[in-house]
This record gives sequence, structure tokens and C-alpha cells, in this order.
Amino acid sequence: AGVVAAVTISRASYPNRLTHEAVIDRFSCLSSGFDSEEELEENGFIINMMTNLLAEFKEDNTNNSSKINPFECGKNRIYFRAGALEYLESKRMVKLGELATSIQKIVLGFLSHSVYCRLRATCINMQA
Repeated sequence: AGVVAAVTISRASYPNRLTHEAVIDRFSCLSSGFDSEEELEENGFIINMMTNLLAEFKEDNTNNSSKINPFECGKNRIYFRAGALEYLESKRMVKLGELATSIQKIVLGFLSHSVYCRLRATCINMQA
């Protein structure tokens, strides 16, 4: 019964958890970047990345006025408080939307330029 109670309390405090690799795969697009593979393996990189990404995250805590950390970093996993993972996912979706828009802008520009070059070449051939 003690183990079940401990698991219940743990799940109430930190209901979401991801491995370090999953956090890097999902949320590295939101950070400014990293220098090397060795830096990815360090726990400090993940802690700094999560601290920077969750700086604006504010949890509604009416019982305690002190600032509560929205995540905890373990040896193999990162544990998120309620709402923190959803906040990161929403930021990720916004960033991916911006990246998709920039890709579309480049592709549409290329296509428009190629159509223009084809029309120009056709006009030159007709006039010659």
C-alpha cells in the first residue's frame, strides 16, 4: 500500500515525464542550439534548456506564493508539473508553424522564379 501511495503522490505532483533523448528530440528546435554531441549528453544542457524554455511558464499556485519549478531533472527522465509539458508543446507547434511558413515561402519563391524564367525565355524565343 505504501508503494501505491508513493506512486499516486508522484503522479499527482509530476504527472508527465519524458526521457532526456525525447526532450532533446522534441524541444531542441525551441532552443538556440548546441555545439557538440558531448554537450547533449551533459545533464546541465538539458537543465539550462528547460529553464530557458519554461521561464515564462507560470503555474497557478494559490496555496503557496513561492515560485515552484515546473520540472525536475532525474538521471534518465525529466518530470514535468501539470501544464508544463502542454505549454512546451504549444510553443513547439507555434515554432514548427513558423518554420513551415518559411519553407513554403522559399519553395513558392523558387517556383515563381522558375515560371518567370520560362515565360521570359519563351518571349525571347518568340521575338527572335
